[in-house]
Amino acid sequence: MHRVATNKIKVNFHFDEINGSFSFIRIKSSEKKYWNALYLDALVKQPVVKSIVHENEPSFYTMLSVSEDEAVIIVEQIVSRHDSLSAEVISPESIEPHYLAQLLINSLSSNKSKFFSFNNLSGKFYYSHPSWFKKKGKTIWQIPTIQFKVTKDFTLQESVVTFTSISNRKWMTITEKRFHELPRYYFNSSNYTLKRKLPNEKQNDEDIFIMRQVKGAKKTVIPLIDFSSWDKFLRSKAGAWYHLLSKIETDLKNYIDIQFESWDNAQWSGFKQANSEFKEERLNQLFQEKKTILIDNISNNDSVNFSKRFSEFLKEQLEISIRINTKPREGDFCIRLINNKENQEGDVDQYLEAGKLFSKRIAVHHITFEDFSNKFEFYLNKEISACESSTRKKLEKQNKTALAAVKNILKEIVIKDDVLNNNITVTDWGSNQYKKDWMFAWKDDTKDVDRIGFLKICPNGNLEFEVLDLSDLFSSSKYDQFKKYFEPLYSKGNFKPEGLIKTKDGFINLIGTTNLRALPAFKKVGNALEKETEDFELDKDELISIISRWKKSESSEVHDDIINQLNILPTNVINRKNALGLKFKKPNLAKELLNELLFEEKGIILRNFLRGKKKKYELFNSNIDIVYRTNGEGVEYFVGDKSKGIKASFKNYCNIRRAVPIENAPILFDELIETMNVDFVKHEGLTVLPFPFKYIREYLKIQNLLKYVR
Repeated sequence: MHRVATNKIKVNFHFDEINGSFSFIRIKSSEKKYWNALYLDALVKQPVVKSIVHENEPSFYTMLSVSEDEAVIIVEQIVSRHDSLSAEVISPESIEPHYLAQLLINSLSSNKSKFFSFNNLSGKFYYSHPSWFKKKGKTIWQIPTIQFKVTKDFTLQESVVTFTSISNRKWMTITEKRFHELPRYYFNSSNYTLKRKLPNEKQNDEDIFIMRQVKGAKKTVIPLIDFSSWDKFLRSKAGAWYHLLSKIETDLKNYIDIQFESWDNAQWSGFKQANSEFKEERLNQLFQEKKTILIDNISNNDSVNFSKRFSEFLKEQLEISIRINTKPREGDFCIRLINNKENQEGDVDQYLEAGKLFSKRIAVHHITFEDFSNKFEFYLNKEISACESSTRKKLEKQNKTALAAVKNILKEIVIKDDVLNNNITVTDWGSNQYKKDWMFAWKDDTKDVDRIGFLKICPNGNLEFEVLDLSDLFSSSKYDQFKKYFEPLYSKGNFKPEGLIKTKDGFINLIGTTNLRALPAFKKVGNALEKETEDFELDKDELISIISRWKKSESSEVHDDIINQLNILPTNVINRKNALGLKFKKPNLAKELLNELLFEEKGIILRNFLRGKKKKYELFNSNIDIVYRTNGEGVEYFVGDKSKGIKASFKNYCNIRRAVPIENAPILFDELIETMNVDFVKHEGLTVLPFPFKYIREYLKIQNLLKYVR
């Protein structure tokens, strides 16, 4: 069974080496303005301050590449020149371990060249890649970065932090006082990190950056990992991880060892296609049986054309008939076409009008015209067939994407219909063979709302909903009884409850988030992809001879095809370019065989087959299937993509959740795995929480909308 790495780390310090290379000073201030520590540059002219780390109070640690005697002199200078500061030389052993680890990591971006005459005092470790830059012409106006931080409970976390050129000041919502207080940075292209700018340095505004976003700017999205090529790998978050881990292995190898804790007792639950097939059949059945109405709440030429096009597309692709602007009745399905909030006129949100439909037991879902029409286009078969081959393939691909989005809309309507009719139909609840009722509870996380939604599911799939809050004196004691499970007593340490599960026997489990993540094998993937970039030269006759020797043990037409294609080449030298350009009758088999041959005989990796069954579980088990393990506190688990047919990239981490028994209850997780082995909550993906929580959230949304019925 493959091990699963997490971002929980084990750190081993080599204190003899650390003490032999560095000295450490702790500086305290009675004035917060000294937090930025720029005065160290005025005292220490040469770049010997390798890094600093701020504590929670007005103090920080600094690591210097000087002897202890030299550090004492620096301390005396600090104290004599700044009355509000106190400073002392301390041993690295006395520094809190997570701060010491951060000091060493931060030092990776410090100045090492003799051409620099100042220190890097950012107090953080930021990494950026030029492909993430946002530009106007050739001018960089924004630099997204990855920040790596060691937490007190020893997790290595990353987050996206955005820096914007101060030449864009007029688009920043920030006071003048705060604007001038913020640290300034510039980009150092030698190691892809940000450097602090000193007050007396002369640079143009467009080259100076502060940690701020501009109003209305889109959030920077960097995929977790893209292993389709070395270049795309470096452009993903994985590239930042690879850079950091490589630097730790080389530059810090004498001072620190960092190992990622891993699960060696994990269990896997793969996706069951039968669940998806049941959902598809049920959707088709319901939309054939029921009327589907499209209501155009915009009523202009564009929306009329969109509605007609949408209707034709559904009829052709799914044989679903849509009636446009017909008055829906109880039991019908309804799609409402509305403007997004930026394009709505008046004070009444068009979305809120749906309450009238829900009050009549009409399941309704919204499409915001501006957003949907910008993302998707619908092409009819007759239009596609009239195009050239290359265009035809492009349009078919766009149609496939649009169809997936449309199916998601239909699925959402069926879930709302289930809620209105108090019965699960989108999946086969009875197939779980539960013999008793289950109860699920979800604390509403809407701002300024304090209530808990409950859902009881009977063995036959019937639903009973209830909402508790303080407005009903008769239910307030029951509300308080359950509210406590979502408060600090249970939301402590590395666990925050999201939902509650209760059996008919009264046993309770809490399910919630942690700050742990499952990590792909960043270093292994990076090493493999980098190997793909290394060029080589082989004698063609020698290579043919090697293939012929292999052929003796296993004669096949694939071997013959490889030899034939090599013979056709006009050159006697085989390199990466012409080897990758070979055309085979059975491309996948031949390329895999040639790859294996080159690696075993010459140590050359022509191409990595990272999505193969063996490789994907070795490298990406952090992002596929439902993975779980039992520990002393309950069950830890995470949910990834379907393992069948994985793509060459993953957008996000899989966050590790925990299911915790309360008050001597048994662990209930094993009985509920199948409630996550469905693909109708997350669009075409497995769901990270038992799907009944989705039903509670939909019920709460409907109850909110019913308040607006007049």
